[in-house]
Formats: sequence, structure tokens, C-alpha cells
Amino acid sequence: TIVSLLSSSISDLLFFFFVSLCLPPLSLSFFFFFLMIRRPPRSTLSSSSAASDVYKRQDNMDVTHILLAAQSGDPTVQQPAEKQLESARETQFPLFVVTMAQELVNEEKPPESRMLAGLLIKNALTAKNEAQIRAHKERWAAVEDSVRAQVKAAVLQTLASPNKLARQQACSVVSKLAAIELPTGGWPDLIPALKAGAMQDADGNARHGALVALGYVCQDLSDHIDNDQTGQVEAAAEEHSGNILSAVVHGMRQEETNNEIKLAACEALNNALEFAKPAFESDNERNFIMAQLCAATQVQEPKVREEAMECLCTVAMHYYGKLPPYIQDISKLTIQAIQQDTQEVGTTAIEFWTTVIEEELDIMSEIQDAPDHKKAELNGSFLNITLQAVPFFVPVLLKCLTKQTGDEDDDEWTVFKAACVCLENVAQCTQDGCVDIVMEFVNANIRSQNWALQDAATLAFGALLDGPTEAKMSQWVDQATRVFLETLNNKQTKVEVRDTTAWAVAKILECHPKLVGREVFEKLLQVLLQGLEDEPRVAVHVCFAIEQLCHHIMEETDEESTTNPLSQVMVQLMQALVKAAERPDATSVTSTGYDLMACSYDALEILVKGSAPDCAHLMKELAPVILNKLDNTFKESGLPRQQVASMQSQCCGVLMHLSTKLDAASMDVYAPMMMQLYTRLFEVQAAEAYEEAFMAISTLASSYDAKFNTFMPNFVNYLYAGLQNTAEPSVCQAAVGVIGDVCRALEGNIAPYSQNIFGQLMRNLSMQDIDSNLKPPMLSCFGDMALALNANFEPFLDPAMQILWNASTVAPETVNDEDFMNALRENIIEAYSGIVQALSHCHRIQLLTQYLPKIFGFLEKCIAPIPDRDPMITKVAINLTGDLAQAMKGTAKDFLNQPWVQHLLQSGQAADCVSDATWAMGQIKAAIGA
Repeated sequence: TIVSLLSSSISDLLFFFFVSLCLPPLSLSFFFFFLMIRRPPRSTLSSSSAASDVYKRQDNMDVTHILLAAQSGDPTVQQPAEKQLESARETQFPLFVVTMAQELVNEEKPPESRMLAGLLIKNALTAKNEAQIRAHKERWAAVEDSVRAQVKAAVLQTLASPNKLARQQACSVVSKLAAIELPTGGWPDLIPALKAGAMQDADGNARHGALVALGYVCQDLSDHIDNDQTGQVEAAAEEHSGNILSAVVHGMRQEETNNEIKLAACEALNNALEFAKPAFESDNERNFIMAQLCAATQVQEPKVREEAMECLCTVAMHYYGKLPPYIQDISKLTIQAIQQDTQEVGTTAIEFWTTVIEEELDIMSEIQDAPDHKKAELNGSFLNITLQAVPFFVPVLLKCLTKQTGDEDDDEWTVFKAACVCLENVAQCTQDGCVDIVMEFVNANIRSQNWALQDAATLAFGALLDGPTEAKMSQWVDQATRVFLETLNNKQTKVEVRDTTAWAVAKILECHPKLVGREVFEKLLQVLLQGLEDEPRVAVHVCFAIEQLCHHIMEETDEESTTNPLSQVMVQLMQALVKAAERPDATSVTSTGYDLMACSYDALEILVKGSAPDCAHLMKELAPVILNKLDNTFKESGLPRQQVASMQSQCCGVLMHLSTKLDAASMDVYAPMMMQLYTRLFEVQAAEAYEEAFMAISTLASSYDAKFNTFMPNFVNYLYAGLQNTAEPSVCQAAVGVIGDVCRALEGNIAPYSQNIFGQLMRNLSMQDIDSNLKPPMLSCFGDMALALNANFEPFLDPAMQILWNASTVAPETVNDEDFMNALRENIIEAYSGIVQALSHCHRIQLLTQYLPKIFGFLEKCIAPIPDRDPMITKVAINLTGDLAQAMKGTAKDFLNQPWVQHLLQSGQAADCVSDATWAMGQIKAAIGA
């Protein structure tokens, strides 16, 4: 049959091919069979295998037809073509990629088919989740070397295409291939080839394509670093960084007249800087790069100037310690850009300073948290650039604040907005160091008849508040509050100024509420109540101010007190906030990105949380109002789904806090209503509110205690679904949080549900592609379940202890995430403690004997040696040691009588848990003496 087909005429073959298109989608092995006997294309690739021999005989005309059909607007044409392409990819991958590569490289083909061919190759090499990425890598690695070489040659050739879209697509394919091959030492000639293409002068298209490809390669390598536990990706990037930097800096040189190429070079440099550490350690290389970069900020093309400024931001982020020799020149360039250049370049110039300040804030935080013996080293890395820049830079920022016109697009990032953010950071970093210069500007303009100057002064004062000490701000805050209340009360004041003033009042209450005179508070509350009736943009910030006021009062009120200052105005505030949420314009999204309805309920939630016992009767009155509001969200309202979901979440938040304030009799009335509405959110698949619903249910379980058991039959399937929803980590984590509260509420009554809950936790913990941050809190659930089940936990003991041991063996260097490791260790210890206490309570502690070596081994090898461990880990580790001593007594004598145990207890002083250490010491002494 094959011989007869080979002897057929071309017209016969075309006939067979087009007949195949009329049939139902076939396996593309039949389709490609015809392609294999066609004449070769004009531009052929190297051939050294059976696959390439086939390739030489194919014609891509029919592939082009299918690629174009796959982009048709007619589903009857598009869908069969898509199925054929998908079948080809899955059944004959090597031939598929080599065919797509030939389509991409062929200049005679339509741009549309070339673009899709490149896209299909790219999508066949990458994916969104790690499991698919690994599968695609393995599939590519299994392709014959000669076929892979053909694909690489084709995409590299396309980098010089005069068609920019094809060139761009080829760059994407090159970067995906590089991300697969470079970390394992593959494709060693790629970077030299791209360097050569970028540095030759004969072909501008090739130069541009090579530079764009280099930028994409660096970006893809950077994206893969966080998930690479081998270190191969970063090592490969640094290995090639020298060639990459040479190529991109060459493209930025003054002799390069093509601005498109200069822009591509700047973009590539921005992506490459992360891996440029070797070059930045060399004075000569660093000086050359910085000289070219600074020069690029002055070229004629604005996009190049903007990207060059972006590069300076990246330098500040990765090489803050190398800035001093260049900071004077950079200061001149950035200030010039802020004052004279386009919005895009000016905002990016401000971003450079914001980046520097954020680096210094990070170092300041590290110094504050560091043990004494490390402070000197960290102090040496702090260059204090921000404070030195205050005299010349802060006046520039203040001037920018006056540049608003009132006509700005809410979505437009302007010099005015960037300057406001930057000034806030300056205040946090320099603290008292910028107060005088800012207050001089504020005092000069706060009562100006020019609204823009008055608004700038108000904005500057609000931006200043989070940083300086109370001693420094004491002379200004009370005075400013009085002025601001007058401004808010004056409806003749321009709305932009009232809006900024409401925000500034909120910042005062957030940062320095103690500096506001007591006699001002009464007027403040009245003005805020009136402000809720102002335009939505003003009322939104008034809600924020009410939240901050509630937080302040909660902090100042004794927990045992039966009243607080909120009690006097609770009725008015509750009514005003509910009324504000019902305004016809309450759903309009303001320039802040929030709507008044959501903000009113946010404030109401905090108000309920801060209410004192003497307001309990008001909570009873509020409960049916919020329940009715939540019930109404299930009715057709005409509002966008996002806003309905936001309202449902807000109602859940208020009800969550109400369930902690209602007395037992009221809970008997309202708890069933709450639970009915919470579960209805799951029934109607209101996915956006799932997280808040689980959190509200968790709180309800804690408040309603054993009575919550009546809800379990209807709720438990939604709990299982939440635990299974690992694709949405926040929802899954909220469902995990429910387990502990339900276990504490139901105690032994959790037994009928324990098998399924435990089984789902085990399945989640064994998954490779789950968000790793979900796993630590799942581990602590074992302790919660043990405490609830007591002796009934025995069937789960061995698998639980095994997975806790496996988790305890995770090496920090394989994770490279200190927060994750702290959470993991803390939750392992809490799980162990719960299990120890549970078995002790039910007199089954002997079951733990076989696991003691692993538990104590974990404490000895993974916890005790950590020099600067998190205080909470120290606390829970000491308590676990005490629990073990108390429960195991003499059985644990040999484990407890070790030097590391004493070192652990002694660390309790530094962790501020001396009382815990004292208790544990008593238990240990008793156990050793037993």
C-alpha cells in the first residue's frame, strides 16, 4: 500500500487529503502520512534522522490551511481544525513540533499561521501548574536529538525574520526551550548564538530578535527559580550572565541608532540584572553597565528612557549596596525626569527612590528583629541614602503633590500619585528626619484659597504620619485635626479636598490617636457621622476613619470592662453605617477602588467587634438586619456578580462577630438562620464568598459549642468540598481552619465524620502540586482531632505520626522559605502536643512509646540547634517537652536527661516564655526522678 501511494500523483494525494478534511476528525497520523510524501519546502533544515528524512519530503500548504482554519470565526471550521492539531500534538509530538517550526520559519506563509504555529510550540513546552510543566519537559526530553535540533534551528532562524510578529513568537519559543534545557546543561550554543546575533551590525531584524529573545530567556529563568530546589536554574543563569550582559549593553550603546533595538536591549537588561552579580562585583564591569544605563535615560525616545529608569529600579532592588558611587548622578537624572519628563518616565524615576527606600526599610526591620550579635553587621549594610536625600528630594515630591488638576483618570498612574506613595515611604524610613521640611510646606498651604495647594498640604500631612515619633508630632496632630474637621464640615470646600481630608483624619486615628485632645473627639464623631452622607469618595474614607477610631478604643479599653467610649455613640454609628450602605450610590466604585456599601460594612464589622457588653441589646437588634441583608443577596438585584459577592462576604464578616456578642438565648434564635444562609452560599456556588463563609462558620462553632452538632449533617459535605478545593488555597485554608473549631465544639461527637476528614487531610498532604502553605495548618488538625476523639483517635495514630515524621525531615535548604519552615515546625509541634495530651487524658499514653525517639529526635536535631529561632517555636517546643515529661514520666527519662533539653529551656527567657519554661522544668525534674 505504501509503495502504491508513493507512486501516486500529487493531485491524487491532494484529493485524498481534502477528502480527509471532510470526514470526522481522524487521528492525525493519517493526516501526517500524506504530508510525509510531499515535496520539501524551499527553506530546509538540517537532516540527520528518520524523522528529518520524512520532514524533507513534506509540504506545509495543508498545515497552513489547518492553522488558518483553527482561527476561523466559524465553529464548524474552527473546531475540527483544533481537534486535528490537538490530536497531532498528543499522538505524534516530534513530527508535530518540527512541522510547526517549519511553518514558523517559512517567510512565504501567512503571518496568522506562523503566529499560531509558534504559539502551539510554546504551549507544548510550558503550562500553568508544576505537574504539567514537568510532563512537558519530559516529553520534550524524549524527542530525538536530531528533531530537537531542527526545531531549535528553525526558531533561531526566525529571530531574523522581517515579520515582527513571527520574530516575537520565535523569541517566546526560544525562551521556553531555554528554560527547559539550560539548567541541565543543554543547548550550550544558544547564548553564544544570541550574543553573536545581538552584536552583529549587518541585520537589524536579527539584532532585535536576539535581544528580545535574551530578555525572554532571563525572564523565564527568573520565573523558574522559586520552584527550583536544585539550584540549577540560578546557576545556569549566572553562568551565562556575562555573555548576556555583553550583548544587551552592546545594544544600548550610543552608536545604536535604532530605538526599537535600544528598547529591546534595555528590556533585556532589566530581566538580566537579577543574575548579574558576578559583573556587579567587578568595578570595571559595573561602571561600564551603569554608564550605559545612565546614558540611556537621556536618549530621545521616551520608551527607552522609561525602560532605562526601570533598570535603575532593578539595580536598586538587587544591588542596593553598590549604589553610593552612582547616587549623585542618578539623583540628578531622576529629579530632572520627575520635573521635566513625561508622566511615564517621571513616575518611574520616583519608583527608583521608592525602591531604595523600601530596601532601607527592609534593612531597618532586619536590624530591629536581629539578635544583638548580628546588629553590627546589618548596621554596616545600611547606607542611609534616604535621610541624606531629604533636603533635595522631599521638596521635589512636595511640588509634585501640587500638580493634580482634578481631571485625572482614576486608573492613570501619575507623578502626583507616585509622589504621595513615595513620601509615605520617606516618612517611615527617616521618621523624624523629614518632619520639619514637610510641616513647613503644610503650614504654608493648609488654608490656601488655591484648592490644589490646600489638598497637597493635607495629603503631605497624611503621608507624613506613619513614621515620626509622637514626641515630634505632638505639636502638630491635635491642631491639624481641628483644621481638618472644619474642612470636612464645610461643604463649600472642593470635594477633592474633603476626600483627602477624610483620608488624613483616618491616618491620624491610625497612627497617632493619642495626640488628639479628648475635647476634640466629641466633635470628631459628629463630623464623621455627617461625613457618611457626603459624596461616596469622601464617605469611603470616613468609613476608614471610623474603623481606625474603633481600633483605638479597643486597644485603650480593659478586656474586663463592661463599657467603652463607643457605647455612647453605638446606636448612631450603627444606624449611620447601615443607612450609608443602603444609599442609591453606595455601589458606585470610587477612585479608591472600593464602593461605599462594602466600606460601610467593613466599618460595621469592626464596630461590632469593638462593642462592649453594655451594647448586647443593640447586637440583638442588628442581627436580623444583617441576616435579612444577606438573604436579599440571593434575589435578583441587577448588580454585577462581583458586587453581590462582596456584599455576601461583608455580611458574613459582620455576622461572624455578632455570633461572639450574642447571648445564649439569642444564639438559639439566630444561629440556625446564620447557618442556613452560610450553607446557601455553597448551594448557589457563590464561590467568591466561600472563604468568608467558612470563617464565619468556624466562629459560629466556637460560640455555639456542642449545639453546633445539629448543623453537622447538612454542613459536613460542604466541609469536605472545601478541603478538596486545593485549587483555591484561601478557601481550602479556611475550611482547614473550621476543623479545629468544630473539633473543640463537638469533642467526641466529631467521631462520625473523623474518618472522611482525616482521609482528606492525608490525601491533601500527599499531593505534590498543592500550595505548600496549606500543609502546615493541616498537620495541626491531627492534634485537634486527637483532643476531640481521645481513645477513638487510635486508628489514626500511626498514619498521623508517620506523616508528622516525614514533615519533620523537610530540610530548610530545599525550601528556602523561612516563614514556611517556621509554620511547618510550629504546626508539627502543636500536632504532637495535642496527640500527647489526648492519649494521656484517656490513659493510652503507652501507645506513644514507640514514637518517642522520633519526637525527641525532631526536637533535638531540628528545633534546639536553631540559634535565632522564632519565639513562638521556642514556646511550643518547651511546652511539648513539658507535655511529654508529664505524660510519659520515667519512660522518657533518658530522652529528657540530655544537654539540649536544658539549652531549650534556657532559651525561654529570650522568647519571653519564662513561665512556660519553669512549668516544663518542674515536669522534667519529676519525670527524671520518677
